[in-house]
Amino acid sequence: MGVTIKDVAKKTGLSITTVSLVLNKKDNRISERTRQLIESAAQELNYTPNPTAVSLVTKKTRIIGLILPENGYYHFSTLLRSVESACRNADYYLMVSIARPGAEDALLQIENFIKKKVDGLIFDPSCLPIDSPGYLEALSRVNIPVVSLGCVGQQLLANSIAPSHQQGGFLAVTHLLELGHRKIGCITGPAVYDSSLNFWRGYQDAMEEYDLSVDPLLLFQGPYGVETGHTGFRKLIDHGITAIVTASDLIACGVWHEATQKGLTIPDDLSIVGYGDSFPTSYFNRELTSITMHFDRIARKAVNLIRKWDECNGPLPPETIFPSLISRKSSAPPQTVPAI
Repeated sequence: MGVTIKDVAKKTGLSITTVSLVLNKKDNRISERTRQLIESAAQELNYTPNPTAVSLVTKKTRIIGLILPENGYYHFSTLLRSVESACRNADYYLMVSIARPGAEDALLQIENFIKKKVDGLIFDPSCLPIDSPGYLEALSRVNIPVVSLGCVGQQLLANSIAPSHQQGGFLAVTHLLELGHRKIGCITGPAVYDSSLNFWRGYQDAMEEYDLSVDPLLLFQGPYGVETGHTGFRKLIDHGITAIVTASDLIACGVWHEATQKGLTIPDDLSIVGYGDSFPTSYFNRELTSITMHFDRIARKAVNLIRKWDECNGPLPPETIFPSLISRKSSAPPQTVPAI
């Protein structure tokens, strides 16, 4: 049997209650000198807290649930890595669940996490259709902190910490406009997702700021994946475009591959801007210009919100995290600047 709190109490000559309060990090008025005595004794004895025992005392499992979509969403691996790192740094365990498209399965995953007594949930609502009223109603009854990383039903819920996809689309297009491009194709995810709509709105905002008309023929929508990049490029290239912005680095990978297969040189013949600054950039020797959504920052804020939930006086207002452009070698001025 391992070292217990009783063993630490015996070594220090203090009561089990006093030692328990310190080692379980419960609020107390114990002096700093006594606290150091207990922690030193615990370290000498190689004391390791029993998670089950700690859970019974603190009423916390130190587990955070993360729900991600099944649909190959562009920041899947980057987001997972960021949340796992934030949980580890805050001494939480991370439990991950993959939800199939639609509100029903997302609700099922939330119910499963609640049964497991997790301390809080982080979820990416990209797997939910824009109109999910049943989901919103069910979410209002959840009695643990739930941090949404995007809009649900075209609105940011309380406790949301989400990137601005509209600002991301705006930055991507503005970057190309500043380089001199005027015919810019846009490839987004499915129209039923709020993230896709907001990225397209950002595209429109940038074009309007430059007093340019928005051509709906330059928009292509499809699943967040490489194949959408292949198909989107073939649909858009005949419209005289000199650049393409994509709502996913995976889509950008597909565009890049298809363009080079057709004999084009990136960026001389076609500039490409991705979105997410995720793992596909390394596949192209980190030459892909992309938009970073600062998932490390979002993950830290989400975990910190759950950690300090007991100190909050009710739900917190939603917070928007604004993305940034990372310029690399896949974008450059067009060889021939088209007339405005």
